[in-house]
Amino acid sequence: MKRGVASLACSIALLALPASAQQARVRTGEHRDFTRLVVMLPAPADWSLRQTATGYDLTVDEGKLQFDLTEAFARIDQTRIRKLGAEPGVLRINEGDPCECRAEAFEFRPGIVVVDFRDGKPEAPPEIPIFPTVALTDKTLPAITEPGAGPMMPDVSRNDMVLQFARSIATERNLSLGDTTGEVAAAGAGALPEADPCRIGADLDIASWAPLDGDLASGIASARSEVMDARDALDTEAAMTLAQRYIAAGFGAEALQILGLVGEDDIGPAMLGAVARLIDAPGIAEPRLNGLETCRSPAALWAVLARDHLRPAEPVAAADIVIAFLQLPPNLKMGIFPDLVSRLSEAGYEAEITRLHNDMDRLLAAEEADARYRNAADLLAPPASLRTPREAAARAKDTLDRLAAGQEVSAGTVDDLDALLHQTRRPEDREALLRALALARANAGQFEAALKLSESTPGVQAEVIGVLAHKGSDNDLLLHVGRSAAAEIQDVETSTQLAKRFRALGFGDEARFWEERAGHGPLTPGTRLADLADEYPVVQLQGPSDAPAPVPPRDGAATTLPPQVPLGLSAAKRLVEESERITADAGRRPQP
Repeated sequence: MKRGVASLACSIALLALPASAQQARVRTGEHRDFTRLVVMLPAPADWSLRQTATGYDLTVDEGKLQFDLTEAFARIDQTRIRKLGAEPGVLRINEGDPCECRAEAFEFRPGIVVVDFRDGKPEAPPEIPIFPTVALTDKTLPAITEPGAGPMMPDVSRNDMVLQFARSIATERNLSLGDTTGEVAAAGAGALPEADPCRIGADLDIASWAPLDGDLASGIASARSEVMDARDALDTEAAMTLAQRYIAAGFGAEALQILGLVGEDDIGPAMLGAVARLIDAPGIAEPRLNGLETCRSPAALWAVLARDHLRPAEPVAAADIVIAFLQLPPNLKMGIFPDLVSRLSEAGYEAEITRLHNDMDRLLAAEEADARYRNAADLLAPPASLRTPREAAARAKDTLDRLAAGQEVSAGTVDDLDALLHQTRRPEDREALLRALALARANAGQFEAALKLSESTPGVQAEVIGVLAHKGSDNDLLLHVGRSAAAEIQDVETSTQLAKRFRALGFGDEARFWEERAGHGPLTPGTRLADLADEYPVVQLQGPSDAPAPVPPRDGAATTLPPQVPLGLSAAKRLVEESERITADAGRRPQP
């Protein structure tokens, strides 16, 4: 009764959710031969793709569903997918701006719809559904036949049929509903199909074997202390956990030592033993993994590693192998990466090899791996033709567009740009990424890093100083902007803003210098602010309302300082020291 009340409460809570919560995320990716669009639905639903006169409509049978397009163009150059529009339940692709390409749609898994756009004219005429609605359930019942009109159904009750269907679904989804050889088989409805061999390796979710805090070293130490109980008897469950953590850390031999205590008679320890042996010696035959190369599970990854070679064009679950690899802990990735790339190369899976290399490039840059693994990645680097140059250009363009529109750039995007900059070799792509990364760091207030990044590119450095002039603090202005920067700054707006900032701080000479620059006056060579001559006026820092007013500039023009945020401690200290030095120098001068 309590369970029924709880279920009813959950159902009411779900119904009370606002319609805006039902939102499908739209992501894209650029590949060598096609552009991929991925729609991640909040829940599995019926969908269809229809070609229209000027594009395609992806319709989801969920009337209030909204589409999140904020990152739809982050990774593509809009060659094949040029335009996206959305209304409740419908995603309109290239409407009014068609491309010379055809669409191929499929459901990667329930709730994830994939549409690939390849070059070439579409085969289906307009307004004809090229992919029919994918129904989750059959909502129609077969017509009732007259007696004698067809073969008789087995004499099975409705409850038995429902139970059979439920068990079939549970078998497909790897659920457990109890005994699978009950009343249905006895009633003559036929025994359930034998277990799928691919389910044997479905539990090799190595990413989940690491501790929640990600600290494998402490996780291994903790598991070791629990292998033997208080009576010095082996705790099998704790031993299995320790073996899993050894495998996650890439220690195959240590895992085998623990599994030797447990024994490999059962399927669980046997599969762990097979994986542990492959970590240290890829290519050895593992009978437990035979025939699992095409499984849609992590078992395919280890089945491929258990082969000493693959035949050209041999079918394997390449996409699932890549997904399983991407989820592995870093140490384990580094150990199996060369052999995995070698196997996939033999079978010709070039696109998947590129994805593996991209992931390893990011990992090596982020983790500062040792030279052995770095050399392995370099030796197995794919030809330049396998790498798509479009991702770097697309990410740079998307970042610059966001900055131009006044939008913030996330820290994750900045990290991605930094990683891409280390990977990219093409000069034009590096220049675009450098500009996008420098301006992104500048807009985030990281002016020192932005100026260091752009010091070899005067044009980009001028843009960074322009951002600093408008958004930087007084500290940033004093530390990073001197007259030596004038050679790079050509626009009037930046020079005018710098003049205003320096005059507000009480530095009349600096203000006049930048005012001359804004008016295209003569370019006077100079140095940084700390090395300028003693022509500064004495500046009073902001204080109580009864503090004396600042000394006006020597040209006699009164200066009114606009209200501003008080200076930081470092800037204030520097101004005080500069003021004291100027006063002392003035006292030592001979009087006329």
